[in-house]
Amino acid sequence: MTPRQFLEQLRDNRWAPVYFFCGEEGFFHDRCRQVLLRTVPPEVRSWCVHSVDFAPGGLASLLEQAYQMPMMGPRNVFLIRDVGDFSHAAEEDYEALKGYLEKPSLFSAVVFMAEEPDRRRRFVSLLLKRAEVVEMRRPEGADTLRWVAEILRGPGIQIDRAAAETLARKLGGNLLWIQTELEKLRLGNPGIKRITVQDLDGLVSIAEDHEVNLLLRALAERNGGEALRRLDSLLRSSEPELRLLWHIAQLFRRSLSAPPGGTYPRRFPAGRGGDRDLAAQTAARNYSEPERKEVLRFVHEADLDIKSSWKDTQLRLEHLIWRIVGPGAEGPIRAQGASQSAKRV
Repeated sequence: MTPRQFLEQLRDNRWAPVYFFCGEEGFFHDRCRQVLLRTVPPEVRSWCVHSVDFAPGGLASLLEQAYQMPMMGPRNVFLIRDVGDFSHAAEEDYEALKGYLEKPSLFSAVVFMAEEPDRRRRFVSLLLKRAEVVEMRRPEGADTLRWVAEILRGPGIQIDRAAAETLARKLGGNLLWIQTELEKLRLGNPGIKRITVQDLDGLVSIAEDHEVNLLLRALAERNGGEALRRLDSLLRSSEPELRLLWHIAQLFRRSLSAPPGGTYPRRFPAGRGGDRDLAAQTAARNYSEPERKEVLRFVHEADLDIKSSWKDTQLRLEHLIWRIVGPGAEGPIRAQGASQSAKRV
């Protein structure tokens, strides 16, 4: 089903016992999760809503909790995410999921969330066949424009079709980025009621792909000093912090899909731009698999910090880079990162 169909089901108070949020569009993940949480009264959410990081071999005990009647509120909600998109689910996890899908709890909604899962894996395939799948795919064409209008419906703003098309084209249809730009425009123009193409002049602060690629290239090569320089350049050009986090997460997520045992270049070919596939392959060469998984956890923590109104977001991102490159860092990153970490404390 589409995200819109899922939201309509919730409005009609129709529930499936198990959902699989699957796809790369972060806006839909956020929107569906927020609406899902709003179905639970705020005063009982701490009792009824459980956000869980998936751990291989631990699904059976988690699903046992789903059979318990909620102490308060209409139902339990379990949000289960995995930075590896369930690529390392154990055999016992598959059996636990299979048994639960055959006889799901009447008291809970269990939601598995993944961005780019390998659909050939048994665990993922079982979710695709037996759970209620919500496809978080990036919209295209007229559907993108409808979602842009919906983003603005809350604050009561209209947008000209030409302006919506310009945003969609410049931002590749990424609704999460479009939402960020529209929020910046709204905050910078209190009282605005209609957005035109002229209103977008100078707003869409998209750094050249080349500059973002250079940051990813430096991270893939564990060149911390260069990564810090590229980060500073991007932030000076007003590149949104959350968008940079998305790029970094995508780099390491894609690197986890790189073929095992492959031969990857230690460095990029001279004169070559920061190709994303090559960056992922290089990261796979320079970081162990446990390190790449840990990087995704670091990025998730930074994302939560920044969304929680972290006072100095540049310092937080610099600290993230220091944690990512770690012992394999090249350049001045380690001394600089240690100094920055001390400032944070």
